[in-house]
Amino acid sequence: MTREPSLSHWARERERGSSSLLRAMVWVALSLSQVFAEALLVPITAWFLATSPASRAASRDYLGRALGRPVRMTDIARHFFEFARVILDRVFFLAGRAGDFHTELEGLEHLNAHIEAGRGCILLGAHLGSFDAMRTVARGSPVQVRPAMYRVNAGALTAIMERLDPQLAAQIIDIGKPEAMLQVRESLDRGDFVAFLADRATDPRRLIAMPFFGAPALFPTGPFQIAAMLRSPVVMFLGIRTGRRRYLLRFEPLPSAGPLADPIRPAGQAEALRQTMSGYVSRLEAACRAYPFQWFNFYHFWRQVAPNGSTGGKEPRRALLTAMLGATVFVPRGPVQAADDPSRLLNTLMRMLAEKTARQTAFHEEKTIPNLTKPLVSSGVLVYRYPDHLEKRTTSPIREDLVVEGRRASMTGGGADTHVVDIDAHAELRVVIDTLLGVLSGNLTMLRLDFDVTVEGDAANWRIDLLPRGKDAPRFLRNASITGHQSAIREIRLLLPHGYWDVLTLSGE
Repeated sequence: MTREPSLSHWARERERGSSSLLRAMVWVALSLSQVFAEALLVPITAWFLATSPASRAASRDYLGRALGRPVRMTDIARHFFEFARVILDRVFFLAGRAGDFHTELEGLEHLNAHIEAGRGCILLGAHLGSFDAMRTVARGSPVQVRPAMYRVNAGALTAIMERLDPQLAAQIIDIGKPEAMLQVRESLDRGDFVAFLADRATDPRRLIAMPFFGAPALFPTGPFQIAAMLRSPVVMFLGIRTGRRRYLLRFEPLPSAGPLADPIRPAGQAEALRQTMSGYVSRLEAACRAYPFQWFNFYHFWRQVAPNGSTGGKEPRRALLTAMLGATVFVPRGPVQAADDPSRLLNTLMRMLAEKTARQTAFHEEKTIPNLTKPLVSSGVLVYRYPDHLEKRTTSPIREDLVVEGRRASMTGGGADTHVVDIDAHAELRVVIDTLLGVLSGNLTMLRLDFDVTVEGDAANWRIDLLPRGKDAPRFLRNASITGHQSAIREIRLLLPHGYWDVLTLSGE
């Protein structure tokens, strides 16, 4: 009985073949003439075709779906040849010779609208055509286009690319590193674009099965969850090769991910996630049908899904909706057990906090201010509704109300008119509000945007410590400590700059 190759096997063979082919293309293209390089594509492609049986099988599987007919060996050869031609073009793009190409643009007005508004944007592409064709737009763009990728998985292929373009490494956001989310957010805050390829991932905890050519296939959830969490507009882009040195760059906005800002709660989120991703997947399928020989995922895209539509392998047989960068893990519902290690305990606590979608509790607040002999004391009621509604109703010593709804906060006190502010426009308010919402909603991803998060204790009695590491957090919040009992939060202690303390004690849940 023949054993089915694993996904890592496909990845190794694809990497081996791709890097070998690219090395050959680099030498031929830059040492000899471009015309001679194009002439050598046939023997180089033949070598790649002869030495990559797994990729041939994957190509046959995909082309059978895209073409809707039996696949001939000439079809597979053409698929490989198109791949070789795109790689050759890639060499010239990376070598700074994008001016040799003619690029047709569709939907550029969608990018211009974000540039004129000074608003960053997430671009979602695919392994269809060439991502590097984007350089023809980025070269004259007033904003930076930063690719986000797992460099640790890229291997020799990325090393070759970076030698061709030394500036490429500085532009890449390595989403395998802890600071990646902060870099994405800072780029978007500057009005830059961050680009993901959203049709390939290898971690089964970050995949969800979507209908693709009439059968379930796995797509990564991370880029969509990041866009939702950062409330970024999303534009799909494709760089399609239409002829010799000719490309079509197409941009099309996707529906906002909206309610997906909390990726830690799988319950009730799966359907919303599927609806958001379906726009991307359906557009990708249409592009693959129109340009079937330009989609270059040379592994069995559909065989990683079990017949029931779940992920295969040793992971739990469900599509786990987790944040990109490994922010949290879904813990099945059931009685709470003591955690074996801090990481597991933190995930358990986040799940318990997230499951409590509504809270109303009395609070007692003490603010310690240097040079005052006594703290300022107040009390009232704290109201929370998932995911981002917060009310702090102070009843003593005077009536004050703070109401947070989404990214807007309204403040009323002492009979004065209500003052409404944009939270994101006031960094000091954003850090404190996002800290409270991150804790109340159990959103570890939100907390990790600004803090290193550690935990002590057990599920019955615990303490979470937040140490600022983001751009804004240290200037407005020195550290935070939250204590509680299972899903009940007992105290939130904030150390502010200049020796100010704010201690919020909660009771009555």
